[in-house]
Amino acid sequence: MLFSALCANAVWGQYGFVGADMPHRLGMQQYRLDTAMVNTLGVEVDALAFFKDNEYDGSVQYGYSLPGVRLTPRLVYTPIKEVSLELGVYAIFYHGANKYPCYAYHDIPRWKGNQYTRGVHVLPYFRASAHFKNITLALGDIYGSTVHQLVEPLYNPELLLTEDPEMGFQMIVDLRRWHSDIWVNWQSFIFKGDTHQEAFTVGWTQRVKWLESGGAEQRHHLYSPVQLVIQHRGGEDIDMEWQGKYLDGDIYVAIKDYITLEEILRDDELFEEVGMQM
Repeated sequence: MLFSALCANAVWGQYGFVGADMPHRLGMQQYRLDTAMVNTLGVEVDALAFFKDNEYDGSVQYGYSLPGVRLTPRLVYTPIKEVSLELGVYAIFYHGANKYPCYAYHDIPRWKGNQYTRGVHVLPYFRASAHFKNITLALGDIYGSTVHQLVEPLYNPELLLTEDPEMGFQMIVDLRRWHSDIWVNWQSFIFKGDTHQEAFTVGWTQRVKWLESGGAEQRHHLYSPVQLVIQHRGGEDIDMEWQGKYLDGDIYVAIKDYITLEEILRDDELFEEVGMQM
């Protein structure tokens, strides 16, 4: 149960309880460039205060809580209308913690390293992005998390509260009938003689829109999402006795029918039904 949350980007805004869609809303990032900000230097702050408690019945999974704060302040400079540069820091703090593993937090149960930082987990944050008519390219800290729009079997929304920012390369294509997001997230770099594994994830999500209706507002959609996630673990010249090498892949294909909430609420009976469930 997510008890409370606060999200801000440049101008502080607060989200209330939005049900199952809450992690998606809190994790979204705006990757389209505001052309009105050309040749300007600005300050943006992403902040999330959270308290999440997981309780389970049985011995397969033990319960745990995640109380903390995630903060990403950064400078944003747009030298020309096609290019954006961002520089700042990413920090996460769990209440009561005094040391943090130096690793991508999505995989703590499997991590067997011995490198830690003290106090607060802090990483440098840098992103260079190029924006064209229908294509966005990002290098460095990419537009990750729920921007990929992965289904829950392929992405746990709780990673919003635990995972380091995704770092690597990304290309997003936005067309009227087709949306594509392909990325490489390099999670673990190795030097010669290191005892931990090289790790990176390759992902590709796309959505083909077959039908849209509702006029300019496009309230009704029929579309096909196709999603692929591959994770590599391995490396050379490292101690692999207990770690092994592997390549994991998952794919998701579906046909979905989508209607906006505004369209549902036009019907008074449906409105009463939705209101009773909220």
